[in-house]
Amino acid sequence: NTPGWGLCGFHCCGNLWREDTEQLGPREQEELRMLQTTCWLLACYCCMYGCNSPGGSDPCCKQEGKVCCLWTNTETGGCCEDGCFEVTSKCCCCVIDGSLPAGKTPGCGCCGLLTGGNLNDERAGEMNMRQAASEMQQLYAYKQAPMG
Repeated sequence: NTPGWGLCGFHCCGNLWREDTEQLGPREQEELRMLQTTCWLLACYCCMYGCNSPGGSDPCCKQEGKVCCLWTNTETGGCCEDGCFEVTSKCCCCVIDGSLPAGKTPGCGCCGLLTGGNLNDERAGEMNMRQAASEMQQLYAYKQAPMG
């Protein structure tokens, strides 16, 4: 996704208005929508600078990027959307999840023994490591699913 080359809203050689957008992944489609609604002040094919007023579902501030296989995304959200605090993180096989107030939660536990959770209301207070990993993957996939 690039506006190509341009200055002060006039640009050429870009691919923002192509027709194959259904083949793009969700991240690429979101990026494309934001790039299409931006007034590009300076565009040099791989580096661009422009203005995009937040509106609709656009965040006020957004930063995302990739270096090799490491992807990062930070953006503003609603003040109490998904609680006042929420984080989900995974590095190799270690998962960290927290929110305040708690929504879906594995509860409290150590070494695969959990109690007080509500990830699966039919579940007893204990689970094995494979079940815990499976439920955390389901929770992470739920949080990553596009809204709407």
